[in-house]
Amino acid sequence: MQRIDHVGFIVRDLDRASDLLRDILGFTVEFEQRDGVGHRVELFRSGEVSVELIEDLHPLVAGSFREGAENCQFHHVAVEVGDIAVTMESLARKGVQFNSATATVSTMPNGRERSTVFTLAETTGGVIYQFIQFR
Repeated sequence: MQRIDHVGFIVRDLDRASDLLRDILGFTVEFEQRDGVGHRVELFRSGEVSVELIEDLHPLVAGSFREGAENCQFHHVAVEVGDIAVTMESLARKGVQFNSATATVSTMPNGRERSTVFTLAETTGGVIYQFIQFR
C-alpha cells in the first residue's frame, strides 16, 4: 500500500507560514533544519498528515528550490475539523480570513454531506487551507 508522506510548500517567510500550523492548529514540529545550501525547513505533523514548509534563503542562487517552480503549484491543504463554525471563529480572532463568511454545505458523490471553507492565503502565510466538517 502506498501513502502520501507529506506535502511540501516553498514559502517566502517560514516563521509567518509556520505560525498557523504550530501555534493555531496545534500541529507538532517534527523537525527544523537549516541545510548547507540556504534552505530553512520545518516539518509538521498532525495524526498521519505531514506538511513541510521550505524557505529558500537564497532564491537567486543556481539550483534554488524556486527554480522551475513557476510550473508547479500546490493549491491547498485540507484539514478535517469537528466543528467548522467554531474553527472559523477561533481562526478569525487570530486574523485569518476566509473566502466566505460561512462554510459551504455540499453533498459529495458518495452521498456524504460536508461543510467546507478556504482561507485567504495572504492571511495564512501564503498557504491556502481548506477546513472540512463531515456530517
